Amino acid sequence: RLQKEAQRERDASRLIELGAATRERAIELLERYGSLEAAANALLAAAEEERARKGAVDRSRREAEEERARRQAAADASISSEASLPHHEIDYASGISKPSDAAFRRLFVKVGGSLEVALKSNGLGWCGKRLDAKDATVVAYIISVSGVLTNLNLCNNEICYEGAAAIA
Repeated sequence: RLQKEAQRERDASRLIELGAATRERAIELLERYGSLEAAANALLAAAEEERARKGAVDRSRREAEEERARRQAAADASISSEASLPHHEIDYASGISKPSDAAFRRLFVKVGGSLEVALKSNGLGWCGKRLDAKDATVVAYIISVSGVLTNLNLCNNEICYEGAAAIA
């Protein structure tokens, strides 16, 4: 019996070396799988699954960051491209001050597209884009200078009263 317990302790130590978090976890694996080899295989398979899951999460994060960067670049390009935007004509066309370039970038990173596209659209569906009161001031400006916008959907955002007042 002592020899069996000593072997169990050695097996548990080996499982800890292979990645079992605690002695208790190593003992649990030994009891569940019946042998060091089977427990070690299960432990290594679980570790491989975790690495694959983390790799997928990392890929997903990287893809999301790349998408954000593409949107930011598109927003920057649309704002800095003064030749394609009639700002010199519309800056003072409404009672609403033109938002800063940073405010435009912030909005278009969230919704995609560009100011030029928004100004030419008769409908904007920006539901669930996490827009807030600051974004609402840019939306208000777009509404005020667009000559074609007839449909605007901002459901499921975080605009609140201040943002709604800016749009109204």
